[in-house]
Amino acid sequence: MKVLGLIPARLGSKGVPLKNLRPLAGRALINHTIDAALASRLDRVVVSTEAEEIADVARKAGADVPFMRPGDLADDFARAIDVIIHALDALEEIDGSDFDCVMYLQPTSPFRQASEIDAAIDLMETGKANSVLSVTASREHPSNMYQYTEDGRMKPFVELDHHPERRQDIPAAYDSDCAIFLSKSDFLREGQRHKQGLVVDLDDFLPLEVGFPTNIDIDTWHDFLLAEFAMQNLHILRNDGQQSVPDAIACEAG
Repeated sequence: MKVLGLIPARLGSKGVPLKNLRPLAGRALINHTIDAALASRLDRVVVSTEAEEIADVARKAGADVPFMRPGDLADDFARAIDVIIHALDALEEIDGSDFDCVMYLQPTSPFRQASEIDAAIDLMETGKANSVLSVTASREHPSNMYQYTEDGRMKPFVELDHHPERRQDIPAAYDSDCAIFLSKSDFLREGQRHKQGLVVDLDDFLPLEVGFPTNIDIDTWHDFLLAEFAMQNLHILRNDGQQSVPDAIACEAG
């Protein structure tokens, strides 16, 4: 099975300006993802960007930047699926490269490890599913969440037939996170043709359970400050059983 590691990195960002180039622990944010990808079993690591500034940093870090992304795939409305298909088509046109699967690695998940990338590839090779998605055990269970009713009161967001008194008796719940999206190329192409726009088959995926800090996804300044704290204390966090924190942010075009 041949797997492309695709790192989407556009220059613009609303939450944190120039996010992909902003230093984290003394290095550009994108470099942390490149390092993990290059240390893994991915067959090729490619950065998709429209910006020469990012392309230059990526090449110096060891990633491949064989094409530049069109501007219309780098604005706030660009879909991740279109970025992926553009990369597959461009690589096939440039040198005839063909990949069975694509792992979409957003730079905003800088704590993702090479071992977790490899574990996702192992799941795909042995599990016979269209996709692999990283997930994290939820800190707050949906059964303990509430929503407003029309009369200003609240009701449970999720209705359970029986609400257990003890937390440990509540069925486990998991958040999707942005660390790893791995899907078969055939599924991705079919999804784009039908305008579904999904980079993971939510009806046929295998979960890869990760925890904190792997599940940190940098979308706001709050996230960036959390990432800086985690970097400063990484030696503790890596040896603390990968404690989980809630995080579920949609996949972006990067």
